[in-house]
Amino acid sequence: MTVDSVISFLVQFSGTDVGRGVLIGVAIGSLKSVPRLLRWLASVICKAPSAF
Repeated sequence: MTVDSVISFLVQFSGTDVGRGVLIGVAIGSLKSVPRLLRWLASVICKAPSAF
């Protein structure tokens, strides 16, 4: 699948009630994982060897 076909599928799918519910759930799940991602990124940066 190309990116264009995936985007068009998501636009059509979000037009239904079930599609909106699924997309809202995915958005909330993504937002809840942001703090964990930032903690991981900070630890990777702190543990990285110095470039200088």
